[in-house]
Amino acid sequence: MAESKFSKKEGVLNAMPVKKGSRKDGTPYEVQQVVVELDGSYEMDGVLHTKVYFMLFDTSKNVKGKLDEFSIGDPISFSYVMKGGSYKKKDGTIGYDNAMMMVGIEHSAIDSKKPQAPNYPFKKPQPSPLPPAPVPVEDDGDDLPF
Repeated sequence: MAESKFSKKEGVLNAMPVKKGSRKDGTPYEVQQVVVELDGSYEMDGVLHTKVYFMLFDTSKNVKGKLDEFSIGDPISFSYVMKGGSYKKKDGTIGYDNAMMMVGIEHSAIDSKKPQAPNYPFKKPQPSPLPPAPVPVEDDGDDLPF
């Protein structure tokens, strides 16, 4: 069975910025981007740690054509690929560039109002016992060692 080269995730659509720039020959370009809010919750030592991440994706032509169907705050399911490459800088050294490209998008049934907890049970942290209170010492005014 062949593995898919696409990774899949669910999240909440957070923003749709457009990145503008110029190519080497001076011609301008625009790249439609999408910011997705992702649940990064994890369990460690019986404690659930809740974390939210905001990830930026470039969009493929297919996704760019479908973005009119979505609004900020919509729960989405999407597929993406990582891309990267090398290039020669003006000073002759090699530079590297990478990005994540969203290649598929659809509406999802996740609840966008609350973070999604992992699909496993976790233990609530137990309070640690308090140390014994210090015993008060009477002050007789004679604190000299001799």
